[in-house]
Amino acid sequence: MKPKEIEQKFKDIFGAFITFANPVEIKPGESWELSKEGLEELISTAQEINRIRGSILTRAVEIDSILGMIIKYSIFGKDTENSDLFENLILKTNFFSTMDKLNVFRELAKRHNVLKNNDYSHLLAEIKEFMNTRNKFAHGKVVFKGKEPLLHYYQKGDKEDGLTREYLETISNSFQQIYYELVKIQWLLKS
Repeated sequence: MKPKEIEQKFKDIFGAFITFANPVEIKPGESWELSKEGLEELISTAQEINRIRGSILTRAVEIDSILGMIIKYSIFGKDTENSDLFENLILKTNFFSTMDKLNVFRELAKRHNVLKNNDYSHLLAEIKEFMNTRNKFAHGKVVFKGKEPLLHYYQKGDKEDGLTREYLETISNSFQQIYYELVKIQWLLKS
């Protein structure tokens, strides 16, 4: 298949999130084609990246939810009536973002009896970095240059990250560590 045909095939399958770009600059009179097997391999890789993107977005929601629960337990303890009201009127609203919850957690970690004796600076940095990665995937675009998938995003200028197995495993490992630490804090406050 020729690059324009591949580009259209990607658009039909993935919409605007994943696109295909010519892997090389094609000079007049030259051509570049991809075999059917090569196209199937690209589509399989793109589907895996799309699945991973969904997983990253879902994990960001999980982090947001656990941060909300930590805030709720820190402030209200076992007072479920007021904590439920707080959760529904404040924590679950659009104007109280994950970064707002992260800032509240930072302040609670300094002052709350159960939390103040621990240093959560590394965890806070990890969460911030994961949410930054979430934003790259939520607002960025994957472009295949030949067989190489790149995540294009804007962050104080146009940037791109190569979507290697190592890069994606680092994201997954980071989430696992964040999740483990947050659930541990949640149970500490709940008990």
